[in-house]
Amino acid sequence: MAEIGPNPRLRVSPYYEATVKDGVTALSPYNKMLMPVTYGDPDAEHDRLMNAASRWDVAVQR
Repeated sequence: MAEIGPNPRLRVSPYYEATVKDGVTALSPYNKMLMPVTYGDPDAEHDRLMNAASRWDVAVQR
């Protein structure tokens, strides 16, 4: 499977390093930037969204 990462055509947000540190497992190109799309475990993501706090990197919506 091909991996998408920072390159001259896709910018990263100011929060990219924190996103990688938090364990992002998939990035998607959007608006000429890399957008995090999953952190690997959908059930854990849903639990954080419903019962705790969830941070979203929305820099791609500039």
